[in-house]
Amino acid sequence: MRRALYFDIDGVLNDSKHPSLHDIADIKELSPGNYVLVKILNLFRQFVVRHGLDLVVVSSWCTRHTVGDIADFLGVSITGKADYTGGGLSRGDAVSLHAAQNGYDTYAIVDDAGSKCYRHLNRLVAPCGAQGLSERDLKSLERMLSAQDFMQKRY
Repeated sequence: MRRALYFDIDGVLNDSKHPSLHDIADIKELSPGNYVLVKILNLFRQFVVRHGLDLVVVSSWCTRHTVGDIADFLGVSITGKADYTGGGLSRGDAVSLHAAQNGYDTYAIVDDAGSKCYRHLNRLVAPCGAQGLSERDLKSLERMLSAQDFMQKRY
């Protein structure tokens, strides 16, 4: 059974503050304005490893950086990206299509864009973009993935 986590970066691995408002030790910056919060990144990495998930990026960062550059920067393995990383429902449709084309029976999405971009809200955890991904969001993702695994085994 293939399992994936589709993830955005801005509003998920960082918050809405300007990088200069953070202590330099608390952030990791790829390029001006493109940064993550180290604490959130570490929680994210641990979650991905613990659950054996393939990572697929769904972020506007892909318009400025390659998937390889993003993977190296985050210190994770990224298996791909959705074909459309802009706004609107096309973003969510690209995720659904990618999951179907790549055989992901179980997948979840973590994106602060929420229902503005996704039709299948039962697969979405939308962190508060002002704060970024929280432990509560990760627990929601864990429950969501477990429920999907259960349904796959049952049917």
